[in-house]
Amino acid sequence: MREIKAPEFVVKAKKAIVIEIQKGVELGMPQVEFDRLTGEKGMFAKWSKDDTKIARFMKKLKPKKEYTKEEMKELCDLVGIKDIGKILDVKRGGSHGFGTIIKKTEDTYQLYPSLVESFNKHF
Repeated sequence: MREIKAPEFVVKAKKAIVIEIQKGVELGMPQVEFDRLTGEKGMFAKWSKDDTKIARFMKKLKPKKEYTKEEMKELCDLVGIKDIGKILDVKRGGSHGFGTIIKKTEDTYQLYPSLVESFNKHF
């Protein structure tokens, strides 16, 4: 049986995808989402100057605190965010969320550790 080698551009593309996936795992989210939130003209920079629900939420958030579900719901209610899911992921059904901001474990909610540095810079 003859071995068939993939063209060089295919090999490079596969390596790039693997690196992107590895970075995403380290960040806790895809690199593109991390960049969208933390980039120079990203959402953190925008929200830090706004007075929207998500901007008020971010300004009140304690970046290293582990919130219980009740505490996170309270914080969301305080700023007018009705659905906690909007801070957990970018898209929920037909409605857009704010992004992958909060990491949910079984019992706690916390700002993704990879976002803390940018959060502190902006808020």
